[in-house]
Amino acid sequence: MQRYKHAVGEESAPDLYRLNLLLSRELFSLVSVFEIALRNKIDRCLVVGMSDSNWLYNSIQPKTDPSLPYQGCFLQGKAGDSAKLIRDVLASKGNIPHDKLVAELGFGFWRYLFAGGKGGQFEATGKVLLKVFPNKPKSTPSRAYNQKWIFDELSKINRFRNRLAHHEPICFKGNAKSTEYAREIYRSLVGLLDYMNIDTAALFEQFGDNVVAICDHIDPF
Repeated sequence: MQRYKHAVGEESAPDLYRLNLLLSRELFSLVSVFEIALRNKIDRCLVVGMSDSNWLYNSIQPKTDPSLPYQGCFLQGKAGDSAKLIRDVLASKGNIPHDKLVAELGFGFWRYLFAGGKGGQFEATGKVLLKVFPNKPKSTPSRAYNQKWIFDELSKINRFRNRLAHHEPICFKGNAKSTEYAREIYRSLVGLLDYMNIDTAALFEQFGDNVVAICDHIDPF
């Protein structure tokens, strides 16, 4: 509790701690929904792009079928890290169906499908994954909304997700009380959901949207 006491005093520290828990719960729910939406959008995109409803399994098989041009696409270069993650799941879970394999692979796997460079996952999967974000802004001379930008945004969310998973507080900037970090991640999540053409208004109506309200309660605390 020392960090909370330092920020708001001993008497108010338990209240700030509880508010941090509430904010973490709300954002963890949103991150979870985002992760499911992202992996499903990517899967649909690559099922179509590779003309293969079992692309994850075939991405780690030696190239033997001419009708599957992306067979073995993760077996070379930097994409080999993705092949290892798929093999690890199959070794642990057995020969599970494609949809179960999709669900078993973690956020890091899906994030790294946007990793660029020669031999990277974005190239290995045919450079089609920007279709996952049909509503993203168009690039300008001063700012590129490309695969690298998507990768960087997903990296920020992945780091935040790990903070939540390890029960680290999200209501501080240094030792001072602040909701700036939580608000930044919230804006990024909502923006990316919009860019994926997901109706965030309907989504929040079903799951609730208390992030801003809790942040507003913490700020003058």
